[in-house]
Amino acid sequence: MTLIIGAECQDGIVLGSDRKLRRGEEVDYEDKIFEMGNSIIGCVGLTGIREDFLLIMRSEIARI
Repeated sequence: MTLIIGAECQDGIVLGSDRKLRRGEEVDYEDKIFEMGNSIIGCVGLTGIREDFLLIMRSEIARI
């Protein structure tokens, strides 16, 4: 289970998340919040899909 919490503040938005990531029986600790261009993205779900999404987002932002 992943927890991502967001709060809107006077000067912007604050995001926080846990870092535990599980791939089958393997446990790792990685960030789940990513800064891309002028946006911040919080990702949860299957790690393979997350990695594909981040790769596509980074290439599209670099293309702009």
